[in-house]
Amino acid sequence: MNLLEQIISHSRYLPEERQQEILDFIQFLEHQQLKSQQLLETKSSLNRSIRENPAFGMWMDMKGSSREWLNQLRQQQWT
Repeated sequence: MNLLEQIISHSRYLPEERQQEILDFIQFLEHQQLKSQQLLETKSSLNRSIRENPAFGMWMDMKGSSREWLNQLRQQQWT
């Protein structure tokens, strides 16, 4: 007897109120599973979209400190 058959067999003898609780719990688990899948898909698409952006990695070849570069840029703009 597989797991599903065992669940059906055991729940068959419970009062209807308890069967409803089982159904509610199953629906709760389904909802949690759906939320988890959606979260994973969202994270995956965000990571993918960032990496596919043309600006991704644009500072990779920069020599020196980005802080120094920014300070120089500010100094040029404000003087």
